[in-house]
Amino acid sequence: MRLQPASAVDLVLEEADIFDWDADGRVFDTIIFSAWLHHVPHDRFDEFWSLVEGLLAPGGVVVFDFLDATVPSPGKVEVADEPSGGYTFHAPSDGVSIRDLDGHRWRVVHVLWAPDELRARLLGRGWEVAVLGPGLLSNMRWAAAHR
Repeated sequence: MRLQPASAVDLVLEEADIFDWDADGRVFDTIIFSAWLHHVPHDRFDEFWSLVEGLLAPGGVVVFDFLDATVPSPGKVEVADEPSGGYTFHAPSDGVSIRDLDGHRWRVVHVLWAPDELRARLLGRGWEVAVLGPGLLSNMRWAAAHR
């Protein structure tokens, strides 16, 4: 059995950086983002969710994943003095993780959220949030939010 949308105009897929994207007044019934929220610094969280809110049609839903602060990260805890030759992910601390690749090292914004903390933060902005279940990695969770 092959599934197809009712018509080509019923399905719109947009891939964009939300901070730079101009939606040209369009709104969407469903917004999905993955491996993104943990790269939004705390001081841009409200700005980000305001942008999402402006893109969501009335009655729409946002589906996303987040890194669960209550579950240990699969990354290495200790950081070597020198970057490794291969890819190495070091467990985040204080909102930052360290990555190594081919002898280079860089820091990455890595915000962890306890599910109750994330739910409360979004509730304060008028969103209802449900944690749906496990994500791709052992410390990720899928969630859905609506206003």
